Amino acid sequence: MQKKIKSSYIDMTVVNQDNALQTFVTIPKGYIEGEAITLEIKDEQTKVVFTYTDLEVYPNVYDLVYIKAEMDCLYEGGFFEFKALNSNGDVLYKDQLFSTNQAVANYSINKDKYTSLNTNNNDFIVIQ
Repeated sequence: MQKKIKSSYIDMTVVNQDNALQTFVTIPKGYIEGEAITLEIKDEQTKVVFTYTDLEVYPNVYDLVYIKAEMDCLYEGGFFEFKALNSNGDVLYKDQLFSTNQAVANYSINKDKYTSLNTNNNDFIVIQ
């Protein structure tokens, strides 16, 4: 199951890129039980659209719909536009995905990219 994060600027679902099978909990607008759903995942950086049609869809009594999909387009630090479409191509649900293997609470965009230099001297230069 994915984790939803919210801030004053962002409302998105965080997915783990290593999980081949992703499960999305949605409340699709106008979904008819038994109707086929297609997922369109658009990479925000490359603008490439990935389409997934072989999905497991499980409706729930509280209007929740669980969508399980095997996704191979995710990568570390990737942002994606997520759309669930019905057979007519109408958008039933739309969200933004963020792909990472890091824990959300400790997420760092610089993980394994920068190292800090710990020096113990207090040398400094004053430019006047």
